[in-house]
Amino acid sequence: LLFLIIYIFSVSSLFSQRMGSERNMEGSKQVFGPSLFSFETYLFKSDKAHNKSRLDIYVAFANDILQFIKERQGHYSAKYELLVTIFDKKGNLVDERSEIKEKLVKNFGFTNDRRLSNKHKFSFDLAPAEYKLEINLTDNDTQKTLKREKKIKIKNFSFKNALLSDVFFADKIWTDQNGNISNSS
Repeated sequence: LLFLIIYIFSVSSLFSQRMGSERNMEGSKQVFGPSLFSFETYLFKSDKAHNKSRLDIYVAFANDILQFIKERQGHYSAKYELLVTIFDKKGNLVDERSEIKEKLVKNFGFTNDRRLSNKHKFSFDLAPAEYKLEINLTDNDTQKTLKREKKIKIKNFSFKNALLSDVFFADKIWTDQNGNISNSS
């Protein structure tokens, strides 16, 4: 009888240690998981100006970055501003674009969603030169800003009757109902 009791306690403690270590691994996957904010830049020949190139910027981020507020209707909302600014080599403002959005979700679980479900596209026609790209995501409730910067060298794609771009690789392409490439899923 004593042997049976010792055996049951030792087997149950082995399984509890094993499950505990798996829980710790799951926690570390969330902490060291994929980024909650991402952006990519692509260069193309401008279809609007002969001597310029088009810079396309794709930005994606997770709901978990935003501060959601519970509304009377039972859903949750978050408001944010996404500002994309282009500076020349000397730090002078060249161009900027801004989007102010409100995100509505039906239940609390979606407020902590870590998938990159908020997607935006910005395009700039720029002369060949070196620039600094600055992306600012500001949460309206907390007024906290997430800032990313990148130096970009715009190439000259101005060749007659040629459609050129930088080489780029894609793991996902967003298309609309007609099959055209769009800025969100």
